[in-house]
Amino acid sequence: MNYVWQRAALMTHLSMNQTAEGLTPAAKGGHNREVWLDGILAQYKNPLHRLAATCEMDVIHVYDTQIEKLETEIVRQAKQHDGRDYYLLETVPGSGRILAMTILFELDTVKRFPTVKDFLNYSRLVKGSVASAGQVKGLTGGKMGNAYLRWAFGEAAVICKRHHPLLTPYADRLVAKHGKFKGNAILAAKLARAVYFMLQDGTAFDAEKLIATSI
Repeated sequence: MNYVWQRAALMTHLSMNQTAEGLTPAAKGGHNREVWLDGILAQYKNPLHRLAATCEMDVIHVYDTQIEKLETEIVRQAKQHDGRDYYLLETVPGSGRILAMTILFELDTVKRFPTVKDFLNYSRLVKGSVASAGQVKGLTGGKMGNAYLRWAFGEAAVICKRHHPLLTPYADRLVAKHGKFKGNAILAAKLARAVYFMLQDGTAFDAEKLIATSI
């Protein structure tokens, strides 16, 4: 993660330098980052500015190599640690290998959680309540639990709603009813709920079942 952050910092610095020097930021190349890097170099007429940018790009490529090396080994360890759960997590829309590994290693084993509510609480996706004389006075515990699981399910929610034939219109309805932030939070909680039962039962993700269930 430290390497990813440092690489991101270098890429941000490259982007900010264009603006600071009065240049029009180079267009992103989609999944091909090299198009963006070439566009940045093409803007610099001063050879020293080109050299400085090239040095940062070389370091970015070094981070790419090391990150790929680490990811490959962590995936191997994930499959060895609990291959069944890893492959099940990859069936969740929006959960690629990074999010699948994050969820797998951060929860350790789903058997630690007696109920799905315990898992949602631990994942920071629902808050506990403060009650007095049978009346709910407020919510608490928003910062308790695992921040990485909260991030992973939040990312999966944002990604899965982009092109999924069932989840995209469902997510749109949630946003229309509750607003963007709360709609995404509801979808993230539903994904976590689905994951809990998937890992308990050894079953793959079912979008229709997710839509039919409540938090």
